[in-house]
Amino acid sequence: MYKILTIILIIFIFSCGEQSNESDTNDDTLSGINIPDSVMIDKENANQSGSHKLLLSISEDYPRLKDSLQTYFTLLSEEIKREKQIVEIFALRKDLIPKLDKIIVKYLDSNQEDYNEELEKELQIIGLQGLYTEGMYYGLDVFPVLEKEIESVASEEFKLKIAFKNAVALSSGGEYPYDTMSDDMEVVRIGEEIISKYPNSKTAELIKEDFINAVSCFTDFHVVVYSGSDDPAYIVGCGTETSMYPGGSNKKNFLDFIDILPGSKYSKVIKSILDNPSEISSDENSLIHLVVIDIEKDYKKIDQRIFNYIDNGIDIPHKIVVRNGDQADWAIVYRFFSDKSKADKALRYIKQTYEDAEIITINSAGQIQ
Repeated sequence: MYKILTIILIIFIFSCGEQSNESDTNDDTLSGINIPDSVMIDKENANQSGSHKLLLSISEDYPRLKDSLQTYFTLLSEEIKREKQIVEIFALRKDLIPKLDKIIVKYLDSNQEDYNEELEKELQIIGLQGLYTEGMYYGLDVFPVLEKEIESVASEEFKLKIAFKNAVALSSGGEYPYDTMSDDMEVVRIGEEIISKYPNSKTAELIKEDFINAVSCFTDFHVVVYSGSDDPAYIVGCGTETSMYPGGSNKKNFLDFIDILPGSKYSKVIKSILDNPSEISSDENSLIHLVVIDIEKDYKKIDQRIFNYIDNGIDIPHKIVVRNGDQADWAIVYRFFSDKSKADKALRYIKQTYEDAEIITINSAGQIQ
């Protein structure tokens, strides 16, 4: 779901980007930047570095940002002997991202570009990457860097934390982010390992939101049957959406999870959902019959509640907005169907465990009928 929400916000980001760039970047304060006192910046060498030429050029009007970039380049080029050095590097990278993102937006806009190959190469060299959808830049995220150094000097927990962050970043963006889901699968695999080995750690708490989102990619999906087509579509998240954009996926992604990660605690529940998925018609006038377990009025709690079912091996995967006039709530849904007889069958089954389950019928806009 995190990728879908990101895509939905793109238009808003672009519409507001120019104004926020001007106000936030020109002040050049870089408040909160974490620069180790021990670092000496070799500005002459940093300025001459061909691998950073464009980044230094576009930051020319922002001296403090440019100095911080040069510091970052210096840290990256030093011999790594301790985990603490990597921690400092990644702390500085995290602080640089929002400021650098703003000048990248301005640079691409001034050059009337959506993508710049040279810029992307420079970013990846220093452990960053642009995020794009439909070929348009919309944000900055991390990219694998210092992999050999991390393997050599870092603790096992730190290695897993960085691998998890990299997998999350690599799974982001794309025109159809769920067309292939190997990166999402890697997020789940690493996340399970962290939670298994370090259940009460800060790392386990840190990854929680992204881990829940990644698991939901493989459980909160439904099938759409198109008139005149023998091939149903698989849609990740998106409530009861019938369009392939942006949640379009395919059955192979879910089969791959089961085959590649048979030891995952989520493989069995994914198989249960895949064997009997929610299924709706592409007809926008068709009513949708939700097999509802409960209603949650607090949207801050809904993701955790759904995950609790999945984490306990119970195939209750969906959260669907239901509207009664102007009132909107979240329904916790076992399955949903356009075919009322299939919904009735699913209700009879789930009532054996959840006797208060009921069918709520909605239209394509989510209004209760």
